Amino acid sequence: MMSSQLSEALQTPSYVVNQNGKQIAVLVDLATWQSILDRLEDQEDFDILRANQAALTALAQGKRPAGWKSWDEFERELDALEMAGELPT
Repeated sequence: MMSSQLSEALQTPSYVVNQNGKQIAVLVDLATWQSILDRLEDQEDFDILRANQAALTALAQGKRPAGWKSWDEFERELDALEMAGELPT
């Protein structure tokens, strides 16, 4: 649900105009900007969940999704990278 402050800001934006009077940017206060960022991040999270729904369903059923590694496989690869000095410090 959109906050009333964000809703109002989106309905009545303040524009920055150039010397010809052309709108070139929108001016928003920091609280509104943070609300916009939060909503975009929430949407991105939702899109990731939706894109991985089959894998998450498999996990919930106690199955390993196609292409996923076991924890042991992951640890072996991680150990090999560590031994080769290829992990960031």
